[in-house]
This record gives sequence, C-alpha cells and structure tokens, in this order.
Amino acid sequence: MQSLGRLNILSSVSRLQRDLRFLFLALFLWTFGLGLYNYVWPVYLRQLGASPDNIGLAYSVGYVAFAASMIPGAILSNRYDLRKVLIASWAFSVPTPIIYLIANSWQEATGGLVLLQLTSFGIPAFNAFIVANSEPDRVSSSFGSTASAAPLGMVLSPLLGSLMLQYTGLNGIFLLSFGLFSISTIVLLPIKKYPGKKEDFKIRLEIPRSLAEVFLLGFITISALAFSLVSSFLPLYYQDAFLLKPVIIQLIGAVQSAGAATFAVLIGKRAEAHGQRNAITAGVLLAASGLFGVVLGGSVLVAVPMIFFFGAARSPTYVAYSLLSKRRPGASRAGTFGFYLTIESVGLILGSYLGGLIYGVSPAKLVLSGASIFVLLAIFSWLKLGPLDLTSGENLKTT
Repeated sequence: MQSLGRLNILSSVSRLQRDLRFLFLALFLWTFGLGLYNYVWPVYLRQLGASPDNIGLAYSVGYVAFAASMIPGAILSNRYDLRKVLIASWAFSVPTPIIYLIANSWQEATGGLVLLQLTSFGIPAFNAFIVANSEPDRVSSSFGSTASAAPLGMVLSPLLGSLMLQYTGLNGIFLLSFGLFSISTIVLLPIKKYPGKKEDFKIRLEIPRSLAEVFLLGFITISALAFSLVSSFLPLYYQDAFLLKPVIIQLIGAVQSAGAATFAVLIGKRAEAHGQRNAITAGVLLAASGLFGVVLGGSVLVAVPMIFFFGAARSPTYVAYSLLSKRRPGASRAGTFGFYLTIESVGLILGSYLGGLIYGVSPAKLVLSGASIFVLLAIFSWLKLGPLDLTSGENLKTT
C-alpha cells in the first residue's frame, strides 16, 4: 500500500501548500496547451521545409533566447514581486500559438519559438516561489510535485492533439493552445505577493563557490546537453525508423510524458528517503535505459514502453536545484538560480545544434550517443555528488 501511495501523483500534489497548488494548476494548463502540438512540432517544421540541421538550429536559437532570459529573470525576481514576474512570464507566452498558426516557413515558426523561450524569464521566480512555499525538509518533493504538472499536462494533451489532427489539423490545435495559455495565466491571479527584498535589489548572481557546487553545475549542464541532444529528434526518429504518422507520434509522446510526471515525483521522494546522490543516479540510469531500449529493441512495440523510462531524464535536475537551494540558504532568493539556469541553457543550445548535425549522419547513433552520456552522468553523479558535503563545501576563491 505504501508503494502505491508513492505512485499517487495527485496525493503528492494535495500535500502542497495552497499557492503551490495554484502554480501546479497554472503549469498543468499551460503545458496541456503546449503538449497538444509539442511532440509533432519537429514534424511541423519538416513540413515547412526544414531539414534536420535546420530543426536543430531552430531549437538552438530558441535556447539562446532561453539563456538570454535567465539572468534578467533572476534580477527581476529579486527586485520585484514574484507574483507579478510569474504572471508576466505566463502572459507573454500567449501569442506564440498564433504565430505558429500564420507561419509560412520554418524561419517564421522559429520566431514563435524564440518568443516562447524568452518568456522563460519567469523560471527563477518559479523556483524561488517553490522554495518560499516549502518546508525545509520537503524542498525536494515540493520541486518534484510542482514540476510534475508539466509532464502530467503533456500526458493527456497529446491524446487530444492526436484526435484533433484528424479533424481540425494543426490550425485547430494552435487555437486551442492559445485559449489554454490564456486561462493558465488567469489561474495565477490568486497567489500571494512576495515583494522584493531591499537587500536583494543589487545584482547578486550566485556563482559556484565550492568544488561541490562546481560538480553540481557540471551535472546540470551536461544533463541538459544529453536531454536536448535527443529529445527534439525523437519524433523524427519515430517517423524515419518506424514509419509512424504524426497521430501515432503524439501518442508515444504521451507515454514519455507519463514517465516524466511519474518520475518527477518518485525521484524527488527518493532523494528525501535515500539521499540526493542515490536519486540523481537512479534518474539518469532510467533515462539511459529508455534510450537504449528505443534503438536496440528494433520495433515500435519495444520503443513505446521504453520511452516511458526516458521520461526520467529531467527529474534529477529538479533534485539538483532543490539541493542548490539548501546549499545557499542565505543567498538572494532568485540569484541562486539565474547563473545556474544560464549555464544549463548552454548545454541545451549545444545539444540541440549537435543533435541536428548527428541526426543527418545517423539517427540511431544520435539516440545511442544520448544514452551513453546519461550512463557517464550516472557514474559522475555517484562518484562526485556523494563524497562532497553540499552544505559546507570548501570555498573556492572568488572575486
């Protein structure tokens, strides 16, 4: 019975504080709108004339916008009310489905992706808001439970998106996505205000100050690279290797999201029960096994259940950020995340760009490369994230 309780995502969400439940709902609705088309977006770009390297470039440009928004987002989150920053970031994303609707080329569609990624300036506020609304001994599970809204929203929406593709096409999907983005923004209105603190008004970016934090940043960055190397191209792999139609690709995406939602909660709980190193290592090994299974299984019947395990790929990062929040209890509330998120996005940029190049040479080698990196990350996390004391690591000399 206890194991069944651990698998109950909604039970974990119900234990969140009031404002985190609102944040969970807003994120769920937003990602539901995104999930309507997310898993066929690379196929959509291909239909607009994009080659694999063009698709990799499009995602890389989007992640450049993501990176550019992180430090300004951290500064805004320090100086201004977290509630206002969150609502603004949500609201700025609302027009993006309309841009996709009217796009006539993959370059124009990329403009919509750039706008979507620029709205990520709210992520430092999102992370700081979770910390502010969490008990000290439940930060890891609060991160996991709140963040599980994203993959959970993308479990059900690809099913609806698959159905809509047959009757309304992408135009209807983009219009519904526009509506859901709008509603998700309204949901944030009741959350409490968290005005900026005077002591945080100065620009305070929390760079690594110990060997432990350097290792933590290295893990976050390489994990992002491995994820983006593969994730944007899996829909193309399904289409090319298994000759699947977009309708079926959507359904496989739902399986991946189900894994992401499940492991976001389970890995967070494992971190609290067995330690962060144990949880992080388990998460990346699950992701690696999923990718190996997709390619080596040789058929869609094997790929579908194995992609569920790849859903664990981002869960270790949630644990890493919760660990970072404990590492810097006296740091500015969002400055801690701004620098780390910026460097993480460098991994996302490089991974997407390299993925496009490698996919053009060999789609299977691309997926296997991502799996291999996750295996190396598991070894790294076990050896380097455990022995160091992440609450009092040796200080590095900083200026």
